[in-house]
Amino acid sequence: MDKRPFDGCGLDLLAFENADQSFFIETKCTFAQDPRDVWASAYRALAQTETLYASLAANPGDLSSQFLACHGYIVHFLNSVPHPEDRLLPAWLRARYPRGRPVNPADLEAFYRDNREPRYNSSVVLKIWDELRVYAIVVQLKPGPID
Repeated sequence: MDKRPFDGCGLDLLAFENADQSFFIETKCTFAQDPRDVWASAYRALAQTETLYASLAANPGDLSSQFLACHGYIVHFLNSVPHPEDRLLPAWLRARYPRGRPVNPADLEAFYRDNREPRYNSSVVLKIWDELRVYAIVVQLKPGPID
């Protein structure tokens, strides 16, 4: 499926309710122990959603422009790599995982909050799986054109 319905801007989910546009979601999934990828993915999520909003605003008569009036979301899943001592996985696989200093979910939420003005509306960190340290940072974006 082509995830680039709006001038090359890919989205992961377009939601409808009774044939009316409801919201859209851009997702990212990274390992907390790979800070470079975490921050690069966060920048890409911001750029993709901004490109989408700009494209929608530039084509007001287009059917897809109705998404401009909908909330958008960025859902960034922050996962933890398997422990290096985990013997359930082969050594070659454990060696492939990044081993940098983990990104704190609260720091990632703060990044979205501080870098998304004026489109930022709210955000929350959800703990998905405590034992494996899997989190979802959910960012809600304001709908409509921003002056």
